[in-house]
Amino acid sequence: ADRAGRRQSAIAAQQMVEQRIGGLGRTYRCLKWVLIALLIIVPIGATVGVLYWPQDPQYSFCNSEIDWAGVFRSAVSFRLEAKVEVLFSIYNPNRFDIQVSGASAEFLYRSQTIGSASLGATTFMAGRVTDVILPTKFNPSLASATRALIDHELGHLFVDVSMELHSDIYAFDRHVYALNASYVGRDVDVEGDPDPQVYCNCKPTD
Repeated sequence: ADRAGRRQSAIAAQQMVEQRIGGLGRTYRCLKWVLIALLIIVPIGATVGVLYWPQDPQYSFCNSEIDWAGVFRSAVSFRLEAKVEVLFSIYNPNRFDIQVSGASAEFLYRSQTIGSASLGATTFMAGRVTDVILPTKFNPSLASATRALIDHELGHLFVDVSMELHSDIYAFDRHVYALNASYVGRDVDVEGDPDPQVYCNCKPTD
């Protein structure tokens, strides 16, 4: 009887060991497949993230023939508001379209706003340059216009251009991301070299 009991205990112990070994084997196989899946998914996810991470659009200020002297003389002599169509070329570096809900631009002289413009809804196509014409109103103060005319006569008139874009990104007709971009402090040397017109379709010739 004792021998039979010991034999049954040995058999039970052996079965327990085999079950534990089998469990460890299954756990190992599961971990192996999880590791393989991670080795595949993580690089793909990182690549997709880099390629599709939203980037701010870039722009060029493309007007090189604005009659700045006329704008400031009108303000000094007649206190009139000058209206000028200003051309911007905006490049969307992303691999998806951007739906712009609104855009605004400001022209500043010595940190004082001298002109402003706004744009309604539009679309910037993926990887393309979109030309945007902004009807701009210039209404500098008398002091700013007078100082700007003096700088113009001396040949060193600089105007700052700032812009804000409010846009949305959609995927499968669902809103996935709000992309708001601000561009501040771009100096335009009115008297010297034009603003770098990287994205302008009509660039000045030397």
